[in-house]
Amino acid sequence: MTSGESKRTGLLQGLSVFLSASVPNRPGFPRNSEAATEIDEAVVSFTRAVLAERGVIVFGAHPSISPLVASVASEYVSPELHTAPPPEVESIGKPVRQGPRVVIYQSHAYDGYVPDKTWHMYRFGYADLVWCARQAGETFEPKEKKVQCPHSLRYMRRKLFEMESPAVMAAIGGMEGVLDEADLFLEYLHMRDQPPPPAPIYALETTGGAAGMLRTRVPSFVHQVEEEWKLEMPPGAAEIELRSDPRARTFVPYPLIMQWLVRKIADSPAGVAASFRK
Repeated sequence: MTSGESKRTGLLQGLSVFLSASVPNRPGFPRNSEAATEIDEAVVSFTRAVLAERGVIVFGAHPSISPLVASVASEYVSPELHTAPPPEVESIGKPVRQGPRVVIYQSHAYDGYVPDKTWHMYRFGYADLVWCARQAGETFEPKEKKVQCPHSLRYMRRKLFEMESPAVMAAIGGMEGVLDEADLFLEYLHMRDQPPPPAPIYALETTGGAAGMLRTRVPSFVHQVEEEWKLEMPPGAAEIELRSDPRARTFVPYPLIMQWLVRKIADSPAGVAASFRK
């Protein structure tokens, strides 16, 4: 490691970043044929970039996202066996998190359906898990394909924002949940900062789904990550080389983009303001 590289370590020290992501699989949320692969690559690259800079990733447990975050967390988070059950959000005070760290919020409406990887991350100390009470008697039914437990999810998301105070939100793929989380995140920032810092949402539009819709939904609050990254690259550096091999898919350099993104977050008004509040 060079001296220049060592100075970069810890750009997101103690900064909480909210991850909102899933693989879209319902009508109304566009996806390309490589959506699952691209979302996997984007989530893994984002997790690695944030934890490498000693940030804190917070998100609501999702069966398609928790395993991806788990695959990276053990590379950066020191293990610490948890033998006690996860705490209930209603019984704890506002925590002080030190990165690198992963924090997962889960609603009791989904009792019995927490992914095994989420439990492994908690038990081996690679993540903190926080339970939130179910609302309106809601219970998740796995055979139902429609959106479920809206009151419980809304309560869980509000508690997550209230307790963890994320500085920014990153949107990758997703469906109704990403749109709802963007609305609630902005609502939380308005109540806290009045008004919130400029453009606190970073959307990866190449991952499709709700992430590709946020710019038209709340345009003044959204960064289009890939476009902004290309504008800052030297001429031609961000262009994809064309190849004749028909087996090749379009390549998006998510690892490089996410390393650029954490620097933008650290230097953003939201990131700077959050650092001063620590």
